[in-house]
Amino acid sequence: MKTDEFFYTIFKKQPHLLFDLAGIPRLDDYAFESVAVKHLEKRLDGVLRPRRGDGPTVFVEFQGYPDRAIYWRSFRQVATWYEQNPDDRSRFLLLLVFLDPSLDPGPPPTLPVPDDALVRVHLPEELRRLRRGDGEVSRTPLVVLEPLVVETLDELRRRSELWCAVLNDLKLSAEDRTFWLERLEYAVVQRFPSLTLQEIRTMLQLTPLEETVAGKQLIAIGREQGIKQGVEQGMARGELMGEIRMCQRILHLPVSSRETLMSLSMDRLRALHAELTRKL
Repeated sequence: MKTDEFFYTIFKKQPHLLFDLAGIPRLDDYAFESVAVKHLEKRLDGVLRPRRGDGPTVFVEFQGYPDRAIYWRSFRQVATWYEQNPDDRSRFLLLLVFLDPSLDPGPPPTLPVPDDALVRVHLPEELRRLRRGDGEVSRTPLVVLEPLVVETLDELRRRSELWCAVLNDLKLSAEDRTFWLERLEYAVVQRFPSLTLQEIRTMLQLTPLEETVAGKQLIAIGREQGIKQGVEQGMARGELMGEIRMCQRILHLPVSSRETLMSLSMDRLRALHAELTRKL
């Protein structure tokens, strides 16, 4: 399961959600980034640095496969970071996020770790903690992580409508709604790779843009200004761009930026989309 980029895009957008997931109080205003550690040829999954204040530097590792040395490896990367940044006097906190509790071998008894320097996160347990009641779902964008921990397709089908309802209830902008729905689709694909993109979209009952409130408002504005055709073309381009980026994520290809795709003609976008769908 390839999830590093998936988690990176989520916590890059809203770093505070990582503290919510870990069940620890939100710290100062943080920025999230991926940082390469020289000589080890290893990129840390994530580093959160306070934009201001004296909060700790938070190192994050997302673990989706068995690794008995995960604790030693992670603290080695933290130590190497401070070795290569000797002027950094900040405290540190290491967050190890395990997609399944069975992947956590537990900290070695010989590892000298301060109590406040390590937080172990078992994703299924933390998502259950975030639910408000029996059968409900997390009332935050973290709901897009839930497909990663469902056990069966039946459970996926039962809960998919709830996940979409939560995203709709959050009153997101059209751009943010698209961002989180893309992550929800991607999580489903990662957990159940045998499903086609069309099956997933049918299951999630994703509403075409022109049927959403935001889409209807755009069309209304376009009519008033005499540019309905341009609005419709813009929506078609946006949907095509979203599908191209989703296909690239599914195929583990570099994801084109929106700026790059905007520079392409509709004919080129259609050709790129057709090429990607043939590979699915």
